[in-house]
Amino acid sequence: MNQTTGEVINSSDIKAFIDFDKVAEYRKSMGYYQIVTSELTMDPLEVIDKYHGLTQIEDQFRVMKGDLDTRPGDLYRFMDVDDPDLKLILDAFDIKIPAKLYGRSELKRIKTDTRIFI
Repeated sequence: MNQTTGEVINSSDIKAFIDFDKVAEYRKSMGYYQIVTSELTMDPLEVIDKYHGLTQIEDQFRVMKGDLDTRPGDLYRFMDVDDPDLKLILDAFDIKIPAKLYGRSELKRIKTDTRIFI
């Protein structure tokens, strides 16, 4: 619907157009990226160096969170392994769980390796 006149527009009458000037302007910057900063007096090369340093730090955090599985939400600690009732159950199934931090993959391995019925 035309917002000005209220006229209903047939969608097949709508024609797409390309602003070739905008496309040409965009193509000039292809392969480049922009860094926006509030540091107006900083030398441009120093801004780039700071940005690369920040990128390296973020990459390290990404590795720590992903590959090393060190996210606090993904680490578990069994605090009550000395509880007599829990110890009785663990001993019955010959499950050894030292009191330490476990990642999700370690817990899955312990679960898979546990044989309940022989």
